[in-house]
Amino acid sequence: MKGLSKRPFFFRAFASNVNGIFENSIKVTLPVVQRKTPMSEDERLVYRVLSGYKKLSSSEIAAATGFGKTKVVSLLKSLTEQGFVMPVGSGRGTKYMT
Repeated sequence: MKGLSKRPFFFRAFASNVNGIFENSIKVTLPVVQRKTPMSEDERLVYRVLSGYKKLSSSEIAAATGFGKTKVVSLLKSLTEQGFVMPVGSGRGTKYMT
């Protein structure tokens, strides 16, 4: 694109999505973002338990749901990857929140 090197950094970073630069506008095509599959029933239960508290450990969630700790950790990992749950801390002291 002509004159692209004179544009600010943020503009150059997204230049591949720019379809046209005109006198009074810029035409940009944005990517389509799709969510992963909906939450499973087990994920939904873990999410509901977490929604009622500020922060809970995986052991506390396991006790509240009746699931084993291994299953809870797996569900928390999935919910974290989907952006529904956020881990706080690390290692044995990790807690989770919505």
